[in-house]
Amino acid sequence: MEMRERVEWTLAHLGDDPYVLARRAGVPVRVVTDLIWGHIQIDDLRLADAERLARLCRQQSQQP
Repeated sequence: MEMRERVEWTLAHLGDDPYVLARRAGVPVRVVTDLIWGHIQIDDLRLADAERLARLCRQQSQQP
């Protein structure tokens, strides 16, 4: 799965509460809310923020 797909999965499955998602991922709340509301696209993210969001997808898939 590519990083873009992992970020999309993370937003779709864990994006109900942007504050919790931002805290878990270690990214600013503004980044998460802008993604959810469509103000920015995944391609516009800084690489570090995209990697942090994508990491949550990997962590969730590794849990039993």
